[in-house]
Amino acid sequence: MRALDSVRDLVANDEAEIAIDHLINTVNAFRLTLRQDEHDRLMSAAARLNYADSVTDIDPRLLVPVPVPAPDTTSDGLSPGNAVGSTWLKLNF
Repeated sequence: MRALDSVRDLVANDEAEIAIDHLINTVNAFRLTLRQDEHDRLMSAAARLNYADSVTDIDPRLLVPVPVPAPDTTSDGLSPGNAVGSTWLKLNF
């Protein structure tokens, strides 16, 4: 995702603390909600970079539970309710 290119560049240039701070500030400033699994991925990436402390600065009101998939009600096993969720946070450090 192009929006995260600057964060990846910061990490690549040994500016991991600034990168994590940038992500946290963006989440808080734009009131972006994070599912628990997205928060866990962010925490994991920050921990690998030795900056997990920064992730605790996310406003806890922005954390939402992982949606439970809707029961399969179709005969072919395809339920449109299973595609719910945000995908903006894909980190590959």
